[in-house]
Amino acid sequence: MPEPITVFQAMGFPPKVITAFAKARPRVATIGDLIALTPADVLRLPGVGPNALGQIEIILKTQKLALAAYQKGHE
Repeated sequence: MPEPITVFQAMGFPPKVITAFAKARPRVATIGDLIALTPADVLRLPGVGPNALGQIEIILKTQKLALAAYQKGHE
């Protein structure tokens, strides 16, 4: 029986990015987990570089979502 499609797959995230989310500590398991992160947080995930970050931001924008804004004292 094939594995169910995740929300990340359904939204069109590349497999490499989905794998990075699964390996992240703490794990990025939901869209809520993802949008709670700033772009800097996302870039700290192993396997996620500037190109992947750009793809993530574009995909989120198509759903009227965005990563968390930078906050003072949060790098």
